[in-house]
Amino acid sequence: MFFQALGIAFGAGLASAILFALSAKGTVLAALLAALAPLPIMLAALGWTHWTGLLAALLGALSISLALPAPLAIAFAIGLALPGWRLAQLALVADPPLEAEAPAEGERRWYPISLIAGWAVGIGVAVAVAWLGSLMWATGLSADGAVAAAAAKLAPALEKLVGPGRLPQGVSVETVAEAMIRFTPPAAAASSVAMLLVNLWAAGRATLLSGRLPRPWPDVADEFVLPKAMLGLLPFGLVLAFLSGLPGLIGWAIASAAFMAFTLQGLAAAHVLTRGWPQRRSALFALYAILFFVPWLAPLVGLFGVADQLFGLRAGRAAAPPPSTND
Repeated sequence: MFFQALGIAFGAGLASAILFALSAKGTVLAALLAALAPLPIMLAALGWTHWTGLLAALLGALSISLALPAPLAIAFAIGLALPGWRLAQLALVADPPLEAEAPAEGERRWYPISLIAGWAVGIGVAVAVAWLGSLMWATGLSADGAVAAAAAKLAPALEKLVGPGRLPQGVSVETVAEAMIRFTPPAAAASSVAMLLVNLWAAGRATLLSGRLPRPWPDVADEFVLPKAMLGLLPFGLVLAFLSGLPGLIGWAIASAAFMAFTLQGLAAAHVLTRGWPQRRSALFALYAILFFVPWLAPLVGLFGVADQLFGLRAGRAAAPPPSTND
C-alpha cells in the first residue's frame, strides 16, 4: 500500500509539474493546460489520502526546481500545488473523523463547501500578496515604485507588440503597461479562486466515478453558499482599494477574489433556480457560452450571487436530485 501511494504521488506530482511547465509556451492552450496543474494533486489526495496529495505537491515542486529556475518552483508550490492539496484535504475532513467508526454515514458531518470556498478566497488573496511581495523584494522599492519599475521593463516589449500609432490619442504605452501591472494582483486573486474550485469539483467527480471518493457527493449547487463574512469582505476590499500604495493594491485583490466567489455562487443559484425547466440544459449551456464569449458580462452573474447571498433566492426550492445525477 505504501509503495502504491508513493507511485501515485510521484505520477501525480510529475503530471502537475508538466502541466505547469507548459505555461512557458505562452499560448492560450498552454495556459489552459497550466490551469489544470492542481488537478493531479487533488486526485491523489481525494482518491488515496491527503498525505499522498501532499507528497505529490512536494514532488511536483522538486521536479520543477530541477528543470526550471527556483522562483518558478516556489511559485508552483505556493500558488498551485499546496493550495490544491489544502482544499482537497479540507474536503476529506469529517466529524467523526474518517478513521472513526460512525454509526451511520448520515451522522458524519463533512467540512462545509461554504468554508472550502472561503479558504479559496483567502488563498487567492495570498497569491496576489505573494506576487506583490516578490515584486517589491526584487526591485527593493515600495509598492508604487515596484509597479513603475515593472511597467518600465514591460513598456518596450508592449510597444513592439502594439506598434506605433495604434493606441488611442493621449494614451501612452507606459500608461498601458502600468495598468497591466496593477491589474495583475486582482486578476491573479480572482483566477486562483475560480481555478482551484473548478479543479476541486472536477477532481471530486473523477474520484467519485472511480469509486474511490470516501465521502458522499454533496449537492454542490445547493450548498455553495459563501460564509456571511464575505458580504463584509467585498466592501472592505473596495474601500481599501481607494487607498494608495500597497493597501490599495491588496484591496483590489481582496475585492476581486470575493467577487469571483460570488460569481460562482451566482452560477450555483442559476443551477438550482432552473431545476424543473423543460429547457434547463439549453439555458445553462447558453449561460456558460455567453460567459465564455462575452466574459465582461460575468459581473452581472457576480451581482446575482450577491443578491442570492442577501435575499436567499434559492430558499424553498425543491430538493435536489439524487447525488448520482446532481449538477
